[in-house]
Parts: sequence; structure tokens; C-alpha cells
Amino acid sequence: MEALHRFYATLPERPYCSDVKDYIHIRGAQQAITHSRIQPNGPYQWRWLVFDIDHEPGAIAWVDAGLPPPNLIVSTPPEPGSILLGKAHLLYELENPVCTSPSARRAPITYLQRIEQTYIRCLGADRGYTGLLCKNPLSPQWVTTSPRAEPYTLKELSYGLDLERPIGLEFSDGSALGRNCALFNRLRLWAYHARSHYFCMQEWSIAVAMQAEVLNDFPKPLRLSEVHSTARSVAKWTWRNPGVGIGRSSRIKSLSADEVVERQRAGARHTAELKAQRTHRILSAQMEQAAANGRHLTQRELAACAGVSLSTAKRYWSALVGSRGVTRSAIR
Repeated sequence: MEALHRFYATLPERPYCSDVKDYIHIRGAQQAITHSRIQPNGPYQWRWLVFDIDHEPGAIAWVDAGLPPPNLIVSTPPEPGSILLGKAHLLYELENPVCTSPSARRAPITYLQRIEQTYIRCLGADRGYTGLLCKNPLSPQWVTTSPRAEPYTLKELSYGLDLERPIGLEFSDGSALGRNCALFNRLRLWAYHARSHYFCMQEWSIAVAMQAEVLNDFPKPLRLSEVHSTARSVAKWTWRNPGVGIGRSSRIKSLSADEVVERQRAGARHTAELKAQRTHRILSAQMEQAAANGRHLTQRELAACAGVSLSTAKRYWSALVGSRGVTRSAIR
């Protein structure tokens, strides 16, 4: 099957793979293909659209929906005594992969995301499927068929369809593509207005990274590596282009020396506040986890668990324990 050969040839160099859903490895492609589930797309290149069909028989969902045939259909084998295939992953290959890095053009990504949302609706596919791993079409555990050999253009996939339109700048689906778009849009809008408070690139980068972590509040959050990559891109661009995106009347004009100093101080205070909030969340989560296990951490134990210095744990201790009280033995 041509599509199957291309699937293998275009795998990431070291894809995620797994035989158990909750336990993921990173392996070279040669070893990864021996697992039942594998990562079809690279971190910033979308070549395969994958749809998770939970109802049976999933292999013919595209026929019922009146959609083009997939390039690959990977199904669970029939149940004993049955000839019907079970649940399936439908894979559509793009002739020209779409770059999804933070520095990529947004129009193709939005177009692809609209197509993905429309296919999910038409197929009745799982909206919570993240697309990170799919049933490995090269694995003998599944039944793989290829209704179409040639890959698709975005125009071919969208032909005759009333494409879904995202609501404002938010993408409601749980896919990695949708979450990346949503994070980028939310973060850049925040950065346009916050940029004027910073006069140090290092402080600005830290503030954007922290804000990106705050905005990564999806039911299935993105990996921190993806969040920080988006944050770096937004931070660099907005630092080089201050005032862009907030209208000419709001752009920074010439400032006096005193105004510059005051803005620097305001930026430093904001960065310190973000750092403090993050540290408090980390320490509080460690204490809650210990309490759930019936343990009461000392200050030294809390510092070790949270990966902070003892002086930091001491500085936040009073706020963390609140009105619960602390024994003398806990303060050491």
C-alpha cells in the first residue's frame, strides 16, 4: 500500500509510541513501529489528520458521513463470531504538510483546524482525542486498509463542505492543533498590552513564559515544551515589535528618564508577582498531596519535594499553613 509506505517514511525521527495508553516511550522509528500505538505527526508539522471513531463499525464512518475516503483505516479486529470490524482510526494524508510552529503562518493552520472540526462533527468522532498517538497501521494487532493511495490537498478535503468556524479566537476542540492555536492567540493578545511595562528582555521572557503556563488551562493541557516554545516565539516577536497589535493611539511614545525608570520598576514588580504566584502554587500543591497521603511536611521536606531552597520554603510557610498551626518540630 503506497499510503502505508509513506506513513513509515514520514514518521518523526524519534516518535512517541506505546502498547499501553498511559505509558508512553520515545524510541527510534525502527523500534517504535513494533508498538501498537505511534505518533504520526512531528511536533510542528501536521501531515496526517487522524479521527478516533469510537462507534462500530468505525471503518465505514466516512461512507455514512459522505466524506472522501481516508488514506488509511486502522481498525480493531472483529469480535469472535462476528465479521464486523470494531472501532477505528481514520487517517487522511496531506500532500503539503502544514507547519504548526509558533512562527508559522496562521492562515493555513486555521484552515486545517476548521477542516478537522468539520470532519469530527460529520464522522461523530471523539472530540477529546488529542491526536498524539494513533493506532499503528504497521502493527499486526490491527486491521489496516487503504481506500485511497494519493494524499489530499486542503482544498480537496474541504470541497463541498460547510466548514466549522471557530468562535472568536478560541478553538473549542481538545486536539493538539486546536489547543496550540488557542494558546498562541490568547498569549499574543495578552503580550501586546503587557509589553509596554517591560524594559528588560530577560524579565519579559520570564513573564511571557509564566503567563503561557497560566493560559495552558485546557482539560488536557499541552506539554510544557510546547507551551514554552510558543512563549519564546511570542516574547521575541513582541519584544522586537513593541506596540504592534494594540492600535497606533496606544503605542509607546517618547518617555522621560523618570517615566522609563517607573515603567522598569512596574515591570519588575509584575514579574516578581508572577514568580511568587507560581512558587505558591507549587508549594501548596506539594502540601496538599502530602496531606492527602496522611503526611505533614516539615519546611526542609517541603523544599526538597518542591525543588526550591529552604529559605524559599520558610518565606512562604506562614501563608501556606494559614490557621492550621505549626508544631515546633515542623519548623526546621
